[in-house]
Amino acid sequence: MLAIAGAVGGGNGCWQTFGPGKSAVELLQEAALGESDAEVHPLKRSLSALNLVAIGIGGIIGAGIFVLTGHAAAANAGPAVTLSFLLGAVACAFAGLCYAEMASTVPISGSAYTYAYATLGELMAWIIGWDLILEYAVGAVTVAIGWSGYVVSFARDLGLDLPSRLVSSPLSFDDKTHAWSSTGAIFNVPAMLIIVLVTALLVVGIRESARFNGFVVTVKLTVIALFIICTASSVTSANWVTSSNPDGAFIPPNAGPGTYGWSGVIRGAAVVFFAYIGFDAVSATAQEAKTPQRDMPIGILGSLVICTVLYVAVGFVLTGIVPFDRLNVPDPIAVGVDAAGVGWLSPVIKLGILFGLTSVILVSLLPQPRIFRAMAHDGLLPPIAGKFTPGSGRLMSQPSAAELSSRFSQVCCRSASSASSSASERCLHSPWFRSARWCCGLSSRNSSVRFDLPRSGWWRRPAPPSPFF
Repeated sequence: MLAIAGAVGGGNGCWQTFGPGKSAVELLQEAALGESDAEVHPLKRSLSALNLVAIGIGGIIGAGIFVLTGHAAAANAGPAVTLSFLLGAVACAFAGLCYAEMASTVPISGSAYTYAYATLGELMAWIIGWDLILEYAVGAVTVAIGWSGYVVSFARDLGLDLPSRLVSSPLSFDDKTHAWSSTGAIFNVPAMLIIVLVTALLVVGIRESARFNGFVVTVKLTVIALFIICTASSVTSANWVTSSNPDGAFIPPNAGPGTYGWSGVIRGAAVVFFAYIGFDAVSATAQEAKTPQRDMPIGILGSLVICTVLYVAVGFVLTGIVPFDRLNVPDPIAVGVDAAGVGWLSPVIKLGILFGLTSVILVSLLPQPRIFRAMAHDGLLPPIAGKFTPGSGRLMSQPSAAELSSRFSQVCCRSASSASSSASERCLHSPWFRSARWCCGLSSRNSSVRFDLPRSGWWRRPAPPSPFF
């Protein structure tokens, strides 16, 4: 395959054999062209650093902080789940630095697709572009199903019993028998509705979408802060004492591979890594940032830092108010709220989860039309995918019937019980491999590109030559 691709695309390096690529100069010329009058409807630079940080937080903080914290603590790390979150943050930080470098240096709205085109060539860029589209589509579907479940639960708390035929999928997949079966339902109305509403909001424009996302992020951060403040007084290390941790150690004794001990902390880091997915969506808006050289690193790395602090704080408080072996439940935060004696906070937590999932859906849908546009610009998709709505700066591909139909079919054909787990597992692997692929080629193809991270001049050093190229 390498020989065939090399014959087609040429090139003199290992990764250049995957078809023709783009130099940093060509990418900078494209970025400059997008800001000039040469492009009939250029994307408007209307996003500030604060908007980008909010988009990052909106994509990162969702169900993960409310669910994965308890699961990782109970099954893997115990009270040391805070260390798992820190290790996961370190892994994300390395990928985040690569995203921040490329997004600030080459402010084009293709995200990892564009970076792969520059570092690995056309073939790998085409693969990663469709990888991104699949990841964001499946991610949005997964979160929409979870959103529907919380809407049903919240409505039940208010005395409203929604018909089961209208809040679940018509088909269910059995992981053991690998067979589909009918559930008797018609379709999942709440899941479909939230996809339609968020897509409509994105069609209105990036400025309006950013404002709505900022409001939603403010609400869910307030809910998380309320949980931490209202339960902090009940934190005690006595809750670290369990049957598997009789001495009450911060890192419970190892009980097998990946179960407590340091192996459990590392396994827990792999589990909670899913909670950090979303920061990469910020890079897709690089062509709409007011000052991308300054704002993109702030947006990507700033959102990672804020979310890491919140994850560590929630993990520490949760394992301090409830014995960690009782947290392997679908709603560990609710268990913690009851244990701390602040049951009145439960409805507020559910509301915060709804807002949190809404922003995750929004940020999952946001990059797709921008990736379509970048691929269409390079001739890897039909030109219509990169066209703008006449008389505006909005992409025609944003509300495409094909995209909506795809989402509807996926939401309808997945059951709330099976889709959330299987789809989220697929989302977990995609960012690891995608980031690894294009990060490997970064130093060789763009070694002349300099990265000016704000206030980082004192530690920045030239990268050594890669042994792989």
